[in-house]
Amino acid sequence: MVYKVLLVDDEPIILAGIARVVPWSKHYTQLIGTANNGITAYQSIVSQQPDIVICDIKMPGMDGLQLISQVNHEYPDILFIILSGYEEFDFAKRAMELGVKHYLLKPCSEHEITDVLDQAVHQITERTHKQQHLQMIQSDLSRVLPKMKEQLLIEFITNKTYNREDWNYYSELLKLNFSTHKVRLLLFDIEGDHDYEHLFATNNIFAELAQFHQFNIHLSSIVGDQFVIIMDDDPVDQLIEVVNRFKEIYWNYYKLQITVAIPDAAEIEQVRSLYKEALKYLTLRFYEGKGIIITSAAFSNHPDYDFIEFDNDHLAVLIHSGHLQQVKDQLNHFFALLTQKRFEISLVKSYCIDLFMTIVKQARSDQMNLYLKQMVKFDALDTFEQIQDFILQIALEITQMFDQLSKSKTNSIVSDMIDHIKENLSDSTLSLTKLAKEKFFMNVEYLGKLFREETGFRFTDYLMSIRIESAQDMIMESDLIKISEIAEKVGFEDNPQYFSQVFKKYTGFTPSAFKKLYS
Repeated sequence: MVYKVLLVDDEPIILAGIARVVPWSKHYTQLIGTANNGITAYQSIVSQQPDIVICDIKMPGMDGLQLISQVNHEYPDILFIILSGYEEFDFAKRAMELGVKHYLLKPCSEHEITDVLDQAVHQITERTHKQQHLQMIQSDLSRVLPKMKEQLLIEFITNKTYNREDWNYYSELLKLNFSTHKVRLLLFDIEGDHDYEHLFATNNIFAELAQFHQFNIHLSSIVGDQFVIIMDDDPVDQLIEVVNRFKEIYWNYYKLQITVAIPDAAEIEQVRSLYKEALKYLTLRFYEGKGIIITSAAFSNHPDYDFIEFDNDHLAVLIHSGHLQQVKDQLNHFFALLTQKRFEISLVKSYCIDLFMTIVKQARSDQMNLYLKQMVKFDALDTFEQIQDFILQIALEITQMFDQLSKSKTNSIVSDMIDHIKENLSDSTLSLTKLAKEKFFMNVEYLGKLFREETGFRFTDYLMSIRIESAQDMIMESDLIKISEIAEKVGFEDNPQYFSQVFKKYTGFTPSAFKKLYS
């Protein structure tokens, strides 16, 4: 890159001498002009925008210090090199105070000028690189910022350890501007069957409406199967009006109802409490119906308003850990709380259904569906004891499954893997990842390590060897079977050419040649 230089001095001999003696191009610079006073120099700076100005201090009209001061204010990126004599030290000192880092003492040689010029070019280059690096970082940050904000909200509503200092730190980091002292939390819960697309649409539709009505949304995120928004403390009446409009639009698009919980505004560091309060509001659906807007007023005015404090997340951890007695103790504590409140049977069932969902979500996917089908039994349960026995039985069944799983030996897991391979050999999608996620529900790296320790083979190598051995058996058993049929039966689907390549790699023969040996 070539940097533009403007040369300013009121002495024509010095001006011409420096202009002539310096090999500008060799130092990545170009002399774009000269000026013999500060006023003319300023006009050239405005019109030509040089990168470097080599400037005398003492000049008529506007001296060097005045020029530097004015240009620094208007064009702070322009770099000055000052020219001064021995008697002008005080002027040079003042120039340094204005941020000038480079100076030349008259008279100066070509070497002195080019040395200082190189320093100035290096400084500008370094500054440019830093600016480019900063821009790249800012660009990367702008791309990940939405995801960072989503994760921040999830962390703050699920983690008990965050406080006001944390909020201040992340607000500054993520450029969050809370224009009101308090914030509101909105919790959207879609009723009926839905998928991620519907949650994503919830965000988009409400964000557009909020922007149109000049509502300021700070954070939003999908949390579990619900959508959460943190926004300014806008008047609740206006907010309800916008939410009703949102529900109307959403119904027209998707024919799905949405229940929206709106607790009272609170300090930003209380967002976790707001979220938990909003979850409690959702219990009103069992009285008022689905697809309603629940505010603090609606919740507190309900005749059956009350709640119990129970940590469903802790129970889930105990189930996964296989702690039978602790799960039983926790559930007995839960039912004891319900007994103390003496709720109506409908409210008891609402609490128990919520707990039931927490419990069955811990089961394997195939078992979960079976347990979910048993939800219909709730309507037939007429006594508190029946509900208690029903939930206890299912919770302990699932917990026992995890208890047995934790006690199972590695060889039994690997044996199941080998059996699964042999039973599903034709499945071309069969892989360690698929087994880990869909059958064994284990970490894929850990499962692969168990398999290798037990068999001495990597899973992929073992799978391929079994496929080729099975193919050999098929060829030897019948000379009528086609190679393409064999390829499909051992997991190569419609790619017999690739099957032939692998077969030859393992046996030294193509399938056709191998077939001739046994025909």
